[in-house]
Amino acid sequence: MSKPYTDNQRKAAWLYMTQKAEQLNDVGLDMRVILKPTYSIPWTKENFHDHLWIPVQKAMYGTDTMTALTKEQVSKIFEVIERELGEKH
Repeated sequence: MSKPYTDNQRKAAWLYMTQKAEQLNDVGLDMRVILKPTYSIPWTKENFHDHLWIPVQKAMYGTDTMTALTKEQVSKIFEVIERELGEKH
């Protein structure tokens, strides 16, 4: 059976979202480049969560709440987002 994800993993996920939002802003990849071509919207950890993390999580695991994830699932979401951002941007 998979272990539930930990408080440390939750904190790491939010730190990751904060850092990724800052990195995307720093290189000029605002939200319109990734999501909406007509609006210039800077990234925040909250909109990174809502527009990147949760859609990937839903597609992979059918849930939109992080508390339902296992440690392994959180790691897999990290991998997918990093791969997709790296390949496309």
